[in-house]
Amino acid sequence: MRARRPRDYLRLSELAEATGLRITTLRRWEQRYGFPDGARSAGGRHQYSEHDVERVRLLGQLRESGMSMRDAVAALAPQRWLDTQAQWKRYGAPSPGDPVLATLRADVEDALTVLDEPRLWRLLEDARTQLRDEELILGVIIPVIRTTDDPDDPRHPERIQAYLFARVAMGVLSAMARPYRNAGAPTVWLANPEGEAHEVGTMSAMVLLAGQGLDVRYFGANVPLVTLLDNARLQRPDALVLGVHRSSVIGGQIGALQRLTEVTRVFVGGRGSWRAQTDGSTVRALSGDLLDSVAIIAEALGRP
Repeated sequence: MRARRPRDYLRLSELAEATGLRITTLRRWEQRYGFPDGARSAGGRHQYSEHDVERVRLLGQLRESGMSMRDAVAALAPQRWLDTQAQWKRYGAPSPGDPVLATLRADVEDALTVLDEPRLWRLLEDARTQLRDEELILGVIIPVIRTTDDPDDPRHPERIQAYLFARVAMGVLSAMARPYRNAGAPTVWLANPEGEAHEVGTMSAMVLLAGQGLDVRYFGANVPLVTLLDNARLQRPDALVLGVHRSSVIGGQIGALQRLTEVTRVFVGGRGSWRAQTDGSTVRALSGDLLDSVAIIAEALGRP
């Protein structure tokens, strides 16, 4: 009888045992706060690493120190996108714990608390002129949107802040993309498919991909896949990137998604991306790490 190879990941029950928490507690945290946010298998099952064990334990220490659950998750959020200091150095950005970024995040959150839209615009516009794109996106925009947006509970009182911040952030991200003129470079189309309205992550990817020397086009939210398919057949982009927050959005469109792969490379990123990875599919489901996702797309298009 052949011995089974040891797994390189933990199941939810094993994460609970390693951290001393109940499975129901971990499930509730994931539903309400998106934490812990382990990878998923092709079948949608959670797969956790030793790094996730460390993060759960650290969250417990922050809670014991008196920090609220939401603040504790926010304090750990940068580690989701930036696993190592080397990744930041690769992009020329400082650690997310940098005092400048920490102060800016706090100021943004203060403005959101009282729904001060003019101040919010001033903070982000000033930051756009003073920080690198990577610093503003990875050190401020993504952590704040994660803090304010609770996708599993639309009645959450902070959700109105998520709507406000998303609208302002999208305006700033659009302005950040304008200076890039990469005509003649590989063309990347980005969109959120029909039924999907979470645009900030997709627009952030657009700016970072443009910074990698790619010619990017963002078509917005609620774009039917058949529309993308018809136009891709005519325009022949080098790659298509879809931002999917809710797995149910992509679950009913696997056929159209597969037909798109006959025309161009297709990448799917976001919380719901795991639904795109079906048997025999050539769709590339990206991880939740924005830097990793950008690096994978850029490398596939010859922009290491």
